[in-house]
Amino acid sequence: MTLKKALLRGLVGIPLMVTLSYAITIITSLFWGGGLYSPVTPAFVNAMGNESSAVALQFFLTALMGYDFAAASAVWQFERWSLTAQTVCHFSLISLGTFPVAWICHWTEYIPGGLLSYFGIFAAIYLVIWLSITAAVRRKVRAVNQKLQNR
Repeated sequence: MTLKKALLRGLVGIPLMVTLSYAITIITSLFWGGGLYSPVTPAFVNAMGNESSAVALQFFLTALMGYDFAAASAVWQFERWSLTAQTVCHFSLISLGTFPVAWICHWTEYIPGGLLSYFGIFAAIYLVIWLSITAAVRRKVRAVNQKLQNR
């Protein structure tokens, strides 16, 4: 995978992350909005001065985050790297793209431990997804190997 291909791959992540971000705002508004739609956190509105500016910046930042996630997925194409190296690199890249956005958009509390708890949740979700994907790939590899042995 070339750098150019990785950068182009990042473009796919923009609409996906923006869509996911807005789906999350709809879901959180349904459960905790008291009948109101809340596209951004109240703390972010206060920091930005108005809701429109906060929504616009969050849109831009989640688009960048989507780009980062998709471009970082190119790491999995480096077949000479160990799975551990790929995982550490991928996790580091998406963390570097996520935590500044989470901080700026006030998705985490500005208190001691706020970013730490956000990181813990992020890492736990990453681990669950990673374990699920790894298990699925291993099952597929076993199935292919079994078919090859039965030839």
